[in-house]
Amino acid sequence: MAAWGAGAVIGAMSSSRSSQLWLKLYLAPRIGGGAVSKLLKAAGDRSIWSLSRFDYEASGLLHVYRALHDEGLDPGVDRLRNLLEKLPDVRLVTPDDDEYPRRLRTFHFTPPVLFVRGRLEQEPPAVAVVGSRKPGRHRAELTREWCAEWAEAGLSIISGMAEGIDKAAHVGALAGGGHTVAVLGTGPDKTYPSPHAALQDRILASGGAVVSQFAPHTRTFRGSFPARNVTMAGLTDLVVVMQAGARSGALYTAKAAHHSSRRVLVAPSDLADPANAGGLRLLRDKARAIGSPNDLLSLFGRSTLRRPPEAALPLPEHLAPVHAALDFSGQSLDELVRKLNLPTAKVLAGLLALELAGAVVRQPGPRYARIR
Repeated sequence: MAAWGAGAVIGAMSSSRSSQLWLKLYLAPRIGGGAVSKLLKAAGDRSIWSLSRFDYEASGLLHVYRALHDEGLDPGVDRLRNLLEKLPDVRLVTPDDDEYPRRLRTFHFTPPVLFVRGRLEQEPPAVAVVGSRKPGRHRAELTREWCAEWAEAGLSIISGMAEGIDKAAHVGALAGGGHTVAVLGTGPDKTYPSPHAALQDRILASGGAVVSQFAPHTRTFRGSFPARNVTMAGLTDLVVVMQAGARSGALYTAKAAHHSSRRVLVAPSDLADPANAGGLRLLRDKARAIGSPNDLLSLFGRSTLRRPPEAALPLPEHLAPVHAALDFSGQSLDELVRKLNLPTAKVLAGLLALELAGAVVRQPGPRYARIR
């Protein structure tokens, strides 16, 4: 490969040339999504190929510049391109392509390439739905119901094709007749777990997509699923954690979302439930509780198509002031007493009644958060 001169402009390079360089970044050791994100930020409105060596050095990306000039990577790029030619249903998508998800461009961890099957959507609100591979009683069914309503209302449902909550999210989105994207921890031509092959086919047949940051033929490896979970956060506007244990992989997705200022919503559960210990920890860390499909839809100015918002929560009139004073992040009893200017016993009785009605969740502290 010919070396670039300082300030050389390569804006007119062909798509083939551009993909060749992005594939070099994909194959280069020690260059991850963080460096790519930094590179795109340094370029701003310019093409990254217009940057000079000085620009790379000034941005702390000299190792990226050297990788792009490393001719030792060229044989690997050629092998990968030949492999893609044998898989016509898998296409390479790079940040130079219009199809590359706009949300990932502004993420803190931007994969240099994506391997895509099916149809990506740019415009609809996108929501990652994540959680345990062994969800508790009723939680999988709740996930299916909510995702069906969100998909029917026009949201794109993103999840990871795993057992449990992931599977329920995809199945729910399909039931709602909406768009869903499976983000894999393997190559795009693999199905993991293998029994989900039929579900993967249904996603593609419905107009959805299967996406991977890993090349075809890649099998699972240590680190592939955490990386997949981070990318899920980058593809979305917000993350919903339906259920997560203390060490759940879903927490990677939530942490990545927080890092890039994306909202995290948590379906609350009993405080003593170890199956949702991770979710409850997220609520303590300022995640927002969610108690119905409309809690999420209202953030996008939408409402469920299946029932009016108020039908899920008929409340006695005397509880209305306490309910109205609550927010979704949580307040202490003292804060609520001051806000309402009512006796503590009366506020506490109202909170207990709202909790029993499924309108309030009691958080550690204690704090009280509205969930409907």
